[in-house]
Amino acid sequence: MSHVSNPVQIKKTVNEISDEFVAIHLRLTDYKSFPEIFGVTNLDYFLRALELVKGLGADIANLLVFTDDRSSAEKFLGNSIAVKQYISPESSLSTSQQLLLMSTSKWLICSNSTFSWWAGFLSDPSITQVVFPREYMKGVSSKDYGLQVAG
Repeated sequence: MSHVSNPVQIKKTVNEISDEFVAIHLRLTDYKSFPEIFGVTNLDYFLRALELVKGLGADIANLLVFTDDRSSAEKFLGNSIAVKQYISPESSLSTSQQLLLMSTSKWLICSNSTFSWWAGFLSDPSITQVVFPREYMKGVSSKDYGLQVAG
């Protein structure tokens, strides 16, 4: 596992991994504080989403995990998912740079998060396949909340 340490490395990161990388957005910090409202998307969702994109041709060895809490993300994913790179606040990438990098992925696996949604929305639907969880908040579907990404 390596760590992107500055904005100049965005292009280098993509080139080292592949033009066709898989991005997972894992929202943790504030959602853990309000589990009765949001809930954290569970590991099973991410594993099923990875199997889905793998079936569509994704090379899941080229996996970037975008997260607001790298340490918790590493614990959450454990040995279940092999991560090539973590992109987190410690990476020195601005929020907009993280969003841009997520939106350039070939496959984007979102959390129940508007940050994920924006990455999907800003992506090119002819290039990026977006996976979004059915439930945005406890008892509220993403579709009902208007958070489905077209395409």
